[in-house]
Amino acid sequence: MIMKHSFYLKEPQAEKGSKPSLILFTCHFNKEKKKFVYSTGERIAPIGWSFENRAPKLRGSNRLKEASSIKQQLDRYSNKFEELIGVYSRIN
Repeated sequence: MIMKHSFYLKEPQAEKGSKPSLILFTCHFNKEKKKFVYSTGERIAPIGWSFENRAPKLRGSNRLKEASSIKQQLDRYSNKFEELIGVYSRIN
């Protein structure tokens, strides 16, 4: 069972927007035809978000000072999700 997850902005506005938006975690359960969406509680301005990579910009002129700490927190969500998938796949 391969499960994919991603992050996206609740209010992406324009890519040049400076008003912070919540970052949402999402995953799809294809077998059940369900979608899970969870607010991470993290906020970032769209100008500092890579829409292509679905993560904070860590390089370049639009990099925000809090980008590294936000990325670290999003990585925690990803790691915990992968851990849960592993546990549930082992116990069926």
